[in-house]
Amino acid sequence: MLCVNLLLLTCLSIVGIVSEPESDWLHTACSGDGVCGPANSQCFEDGCMCAIGFYYSEGSRTCLDSCTDLDTDGYLMYANATINENIVYSNNGTEDDCSYICSKDPTCLSFEFSVGEPCKFHHVAASVSNWEVAGSYLFQRTCV
Repeated sequence: MLCVNLLLLTCLSIVGIVSEPESDWLHTACSGDGVCGPANSQCFEDGCMCAIGFYYSEGSRTCLDSCTDLDTDGYLMYANATINENIVYSNNGTEDDCSYICSKDPTCLSFEFSVGEPCKFHHVAASVSNWEVAGSYLFQRTCV
């Protein structure tokens, strides 16, 4: 499913060059403390996702604690979430610009995008996270 506009908070797919993985459990409806798919997954914004810091593997369709083969353009999007530390660099641009820059840098594991703000690139997939930052989107790389 493709979003027409990133600002549609109910839509968890991603526009542009970023691809969103498909799975039988990913993004399925859940309640706040409900059980989601495989180990290392959690209910986030009423949909099952890998916990921040765990990589979604398109091959095994599970959440892994490490990834040696990053997908070149696959990301999971976490709405209203940020990583507060380990900012490698920031850059002005669109969501597509930011995903392109991160995809071309093998050390970039995640980036944040907020409309009207510079993108923040990270060489970590998780750190101290703030889940309540309305309008911020954390994009975490996926594994092949």
